[in-house]
Amino acid sequence: MVRFKCKTPIGLYGRPSFTPPNLDARTVRKILWVRTDAIGDAVLAMDQLRGLAARFPDAEIYVACQTLNAELYEACPYSVAVLPFDRRRFRKSAGYRREYLSRIRSLGVDVSVNSVFSRETLTDAIALASRAPIRVAWRGDNARTKASKLRFLECFYTHVLDGVHAQSQEIHRNGCLLDFLGCGLADYGARIWLSATDDSFADAMFRAHGLNPQDCIALFAGAQRPERTYYNYGEALRQAFPDKGVTVIALGSLADLELSGRNLDNWGGRSVNLCGETSIRGAAAILGRCRLGFGAETGAVHLATALGIPTVVLLGGGHFGRFMPYSHLQSAAVLPLDCFDCNWSCPFTRVHCVADVPPALLAKALRESWNGSSKEAKLFRPSIAPTSLSGDAPLFDPSKVEAPSDAHWVCLNHPCE
Repeated sequence: MVRFKCKTPIGLYGRPSFTPPNLDARTVRKILWVRTDAIGDAVLAMDQLRGLAARFPDAEIYVACQTLNAELYEACPYSVAVLPFDRRRFRKSAGYRREYLSRIRSLGVDVSVNSVFSRETLTDAIALASRAPIRVAWRGDNARTKASKLRFLECFYTHVLDGVHAQSQEIHRNGCLLDFLGCGLADYGARIWLSATDDSFADAMFRAHGLNPQDCIALFAGAQRPERTYYNYGEALRQAFPDKGVTVIALGSLADLELSGRNLDNWGGRSVNLCGETSIRGAAAILGRCRLGFGAETGAVHLATALGIPTVVLLGGGHFGRFMPYSHLQSAAVLPLDCFDCNWSCPFTRVHCVADVPPALLAKALRESWNGSSKEAKLFRPSIAPTSLSGDAPLFDPSKVEAPSDAHWVCLNHPCE
């Protein structure tokens, strides 16, 4: 557990300013950028490094991130030093935590940027350990930490961006933070950098299996949270492509191997299961050569978007609209229920917004995305509730679920059974 000890009255630190910091590119030499969350969050936020590098061309940027995400920054074309940490050890080992925070403090940075909207004590510990003269953070929300603790820690920052005034989607929030720092980008978006080695790895994989990339769909069945696990991707693929004219390439970690294999078996067509056999960037390079990406609401969607690849996603209600869709490349199958926006704290024994999505709905989205691009994101939904919604299930109520501003609903006018 991460704890803060401070016997000095907070008033002596002063309240943070809610106005942008006055940053001079001539004097800012070292910047700490804190990004402690998952792969998808990092891909949505990495374009901030481009903005910081353009605004402060002579500054060294230090990236504090989880070890599992470190490779995402290794191909970054800007002056970036990666400071990875093991999240579990940081939380469990006081010695490890002291050593890492001491390393952060020794950098002597001029500006510390906590770029995480849903802050937690871990992100605050790292950002504030820098003791930078300028310390910037989001006011954010209390999705991960009690509001009282966030307000307490907020007082140790010099400048705070009030999340009330930010747009609701994460991709736009990330752009807002850059604007607050005076580093705004008109073309801010999801970002991933690949190396020549990554590209060579992907090309070799397609050659080894004799695959034409334009006949391939990348499947990412694994999800960070068990609530998002869905077992009928294979059935959706079977319904969408009954002639078995496509090849499905499963991507993910070793933990996703069994689930992906199960879905590939249900698909029954040509497939390659690469779960656990690639790095993150290697998987991204493969994904970037496929015609379409398909699967769970996970980081692979953002990787695909960053690489210009269309995706079809099963989009549940836990964070509906916050992380996707934000691009015309993204389509999603949605079962709109009156329990949406639960922050994935599902009160039901069955996660209906995921488990009860009809495979036919995903198949419809797959066929449309395979056949052509769209000028805006599409959200596919059934016209009536599936028969599996019974008993203590939440209500099927499309009227209570609003599509993000850049997306529109596509109603499938039959039961989807």
